[in-house]
Amino acid sequence: MGERRFLDIALSAAVFILLEVIALIVLSKTSPMQNIWFLRMSHRTSSILWRVGESVRSFASLKIQNEDLAERNLELSRELLRYQIAEAHRLGVDEVHYTGFDFIHARIVKMSRSYQHNYLVLDRGYEDGVTLHSGIVGPKGVVGVVEAVGKHFSYGMTLMNTSIGVSARIGHEGYACTLRWDGIHSDGAYVEGLSHTGLVSPGDTVRTSGLSSLFPEGIPLGIADEPKLGSGASAVVPVKLFQDFKALRHVMILCNLDSDRIKEVERQAEVPKK
Repeated sequence: MGERRFLDIALSAAVFILLEVIALIVLSKTSPMQNIWFLRMSHRTSSILWRVGESVRSFASLKIQNEDLAERNLELSRELLRYQIAEAHRLGVDEVHYTGFDFIHARIVKMSRSYQHNYLVLDRGYEDGVTLHSGIVGPKGVVGVVEAVGKHFSYGMTLMNTSIGVSARIGHEGYACTLRWDGIHSDGAYVEGLSHTGLVSPGDTVRTSGLSSLFPEGIPLGIADEPKLGSGASAVVPVKLFQDFKALRHVMILCNLDSDRIKEVERQAEVPKK
C-alpha cells in the first residue's frame, strides 16, 4: 500500500509539472504582452537559480579554504615557535634542539571537555609519521600527549586531564616545576614543586623546561598568578594558560626524532650490573 501510494503521488506530480510546462509554452505564444510576461518570469527564475548555484559552490569551497588557512597557520605556528624558543634562550635559535622534532599538522576529529580525564582524536596516524608518546601543541601552547597510534588516526590525552603533568620552568631564574590542569577551567592550571612562594612573582611566564622528550624547551604555556602556600613548605602557583581548549580546531604533533635513542640509553641505565 505504501509503495502504491508513493507511485500515485509521484505520477500526479509529474502530470502537474507537465501541464504547467505546456501551459507556459502556450501562454508564451498567444500574445506579445503574455510573451513579455513569460520572458520576465524566465529571466527571474534563471537569476534565482544562478544565485542558488553560486551559494552552493561558495559553500562547497569553504572546506578547501579552511584547509588552506590551517596549512598557513601551521607554517606561522612553526615560525612563532622558533621565535619563542630563540627568545627563551636569548642566544639565537638552538637549531640542534629545534630540529630534533618533526612537526605534523593534524585536525581534531573529536575532543572531550567535560570530564576529569579528557581526550582527543586526531586525523593523522603512523602512516603520516606519528609516533607513540609524541607531544601535541596548539597555536598558543601545549595541548596534550599521543597515547595510541593507528594507521590514519591518533588518540591522545589533553592537558585537561588530571593524570597529565608537563615539565616546566617558571620565573626569570627558570625554576623547575610541574604544570597540571586545575580540573575546572579550560584555560586554568597550576604549577607545583616549588620550595616556597618567594621564587616567583605574579606575571611570570611559564614555559616548557625541555627536561622531557615530549616538548622542546621554551614553549610558552601561560602566566603565573599570586603564589600560594601548599602542603608542607611547597608552593602552588595558579596559571592562566595561553591555549584555550574551547577554540581549538587544528594542532601540531611534535615527534621527537631522538626518542628511540633516549629510550635505549634509559634501558641500558636500568640494566643491573653484575
